[in-house]
Amino acid sequence: MQRLTYWAFWLMLFSFVVLVLVLGRYNRFAHDDFAVIDRVVDIGVFSSVGHWYHVWSGRWAANAIIAGLLKLFSSYGGLWFYSAITLLFCFWACKVFIGGLLSRVLESQQQWVFSGLLAVSLFYLSFDIGETWFWVTSSVMYLWSVLACLLGLGWVIKDEKPWWHWLGIVLCFVFVGGSNEGFAVVLLVALPGLFLMKRVSKVKLGLALGALLVGFIVLYVAPGNGIRKENFPEVSLFEAFKVACVSFKILVKEFIIPKFAFLLLFGLAWLSVGARNQSKGTGNFLRISGIIVLATLILCFLAMLPTAYTLVSLGPKRYLIQVSLYLALGTIGIGFYAGYHLRSKRVFSVLALASIVTISGYNIYSVVTQYPIVKSYAKAEDARIALLLKEKETGRTELLSLDPLPPSGMLKGNELSEYPDHFSNQGLKQVLGLDFNIRVKTLEELKKP
Repeated sequence: MQRLTYWAFWLMLFSFVVLVLVLGRYNRFAHDDFAVIDRVVDIGVFSSVGHWYHVWSGRWAANAIIAGLLKLFSSYGGLWFYSAITLLFCFWACKVFIGGLLSRVLESQQQWVFSGLLAVSLFYLSFDIGETWFWVTSSVMYLWSVLACLLGLGWVIKDEKPWWHWLGIVLCFVFVGGSNEGFAVVLLVALPGLFLMKRVSKVKLGLALGALLVGFIVLYVAPGNGIRKENFPEVSLFEAFKVACVSFKILVKEFIIPKFAFLLLFGLAWLSVGARNQSKGTGNFLRISGIIVLATLILCFLAMLPTAYTLVSLGPKRYLIQVSLYLALGTIGIGFYAGYHLRSKRVFSVLALASIVTISGYNIYSVVTQYPIVKSYAKAEDARIALLLKEKETGRTELLSLDPLPPSGMLKGNELSEYPDHFSNQGLKQVLGLDFNIRVKTLEELKKP
């Protein structure tokens, strides 16, 4: 059974990699990407980071990487390589984290397998896969900061202490603090709790918190934050708390509960790890599970507070990738302890195998169904760009109304607004050097003969 489960895991990972690379092959720039590219081309990578720091966002660490990546990809014209980089970063971060967390119960090769399971969990527990995994200006800020946290925590937990672990901890948590302020605030509140764990190096953890705080302070004092905040209403701390309570209710009802099937599948997959290291006693599984669920919900609620204060709302779905992380870690804890404490080793092995096969089947189903959708979207987007460049060559100066793009599937679509002055329209116009405004036709216009 264990050998069959092992090969099922590799099928799951292989089909997942194929899915991500197929989506990456047909991924295209979208919305904010064009504004960043325009600044990078106009004033260079470093100056563009300073520009955004002073006029819009203090996320200096993420903006530096975004500017560098878009400079590279705007020259070579493809985003499949970006998806490959993200995928490798994800596997590496999950491997280091799982290696540190479960080094005493998993061999090195097994660590790679279950690291892949964590990566797949993060993918399917994301609340908007396109924004979170494939939109460059979004995924670097939100997804990469979560991956950097996992990578840094893995080095904090590991017993080994080579010098590059220390350097890696600093770089990871400075990046988190300088990229994702909401996530950084939650970590500043939650990570000190790890000082209570005997296995965690207190010096490493202190270094991580210090690096996180430094990155966050540099982000927090940015002049651009104040300019951006003018677009949102001012609220008191008490009002923000009330907004967070409402947001948490929405989060649970409209986001977490619909993910129950995935949570169950991933939790069952982790049964096999606990079953391999099963305790002779039953333990107090219900008490441990209750603690894990409570801790997960507390972290999810804490994630609501920063956006409740700054945006007076739940925040964009891409921001919720940290919630996806908490849910994934919760399924690891409950699944592992279920297999570890409850006396049904063979039953758990069968359930774990069934869940892994189901996830693999869903990966394959997603590849088959998403391929024609994203291919059609990419073809239409490329044709739109070609049309705009052709009109540019003719010397056009009057407004051009475009047909809408087809659905983009799991990808982030680059649909324009019906209003020519919208920032997405203007960003694309500037990058292509157009002398005319562009807009997308409304449904009413499309209905006209």
